[in-house]
Order: sequence, then C-alpha cells, then structure tokens
Amino acid sequence: MTELTLGALRIVSDGMGVSLWTRDSATPAATLDIAEVDQLIEFLVCHALPGGNRRQLFRVPLSPESGLSVRVHVGDATLATIPRNISLTGMLVELADPEGPPLALDDRVKVVLEFEGTVQTRVGVVCRCTERGYGLLFVESLETEEVLPPPALATLVMQLQRRWSARRRLT
Repeated sequence: MTELTLGALRIVSDGMGVSLWTRDSATPAATLDIAEVDQLIEFLVCHALPGGNRRQLFRVPLSPESGLSVRVHVGDATLATIPRNISLTGMLVELADPEGPPLALDDRVKVVLEFEGTVQTRVGVVCRCTERGYGLLFVESLETEEVLPPPALATLVMQLQRRWSARRRLT
C-alpha cells in the first residue's frame, strides 16, 4: 500500500482504489475506485490549478521507479530535481534541495534528461512557479505553430508512458 499525508488527510492506495482518512479516524471518510480516482484527478487538474488547465497534452506522471533523472542548469548552477510529470511540450519538476537557488518565470534553463543510459539536453523556459515546483516548457517542441517535439524527446515520453501504463495495469 502507498500512503500520502496532506495536512489532516491521509490518502491510502491499495492498487484497487484510494481511501481518504481523516486524522484519528478508525474508518475511511471516503473510498474511491479506480474510475473515480481518474475523475478526481481530471477535476483537480482542470479546476484546482490557478488559471485552470492550460496544458493541452497528456502528462505522464513520474515516480522514482520511472527511471528518469533530470538536472536543470541555470547559469553556472546545476540543480538536482525530482521530476513529477512530463509531456511532449514540457515537464514539472521539484528541486531536490529546497534551499537551492529559486527559478523565476521566463528563466531560460538547460534541462538534462537521462533515461536508461541515454542522455538528451533540451532548452527550457520556466513557465510556472509554485510552492511544489516549476513548470518547464521545452522550447524546441513549439518552434512552429504545431507541437513538433524532437524525435528523441517524443520517444522518451512514449517509453515513460508505456512504463506508467504497464505499472497501472499491474496494480
């Protein structure tokens, strides 16, 4: 089982759904099956983010098991990150060291993606700053009016999506 605590709320996943517990409760306040979890995620992504969901492409959720390592270079600094999701046009990362130098909107950064022995470097722009992390836009994916990511990036995102999908089917 996987657990997450947010304030007074404890969220427990058993692979078949999610139970929501309040602090000191002996029984869950609510239990959601997988379809209801998907509805909750869609609701949160579309309505709970400031300005709504401006991102139009599927974002692959990332966990440490995904195998993706991401470093962000800004100026002379190299920032280790915790990647949270990735799409063909960008990604969300958290800084591994919260005391690290903050990024600002519109900062240009170099994003180094390492997966299964392959390393690729992308130019990114900080397009979102939150308490939890930074949204990075991959500049090369949007050089025209169409979304045209570099082939190596598209391949990486598809590999991560397949891995994420396989893990979901097993739970």
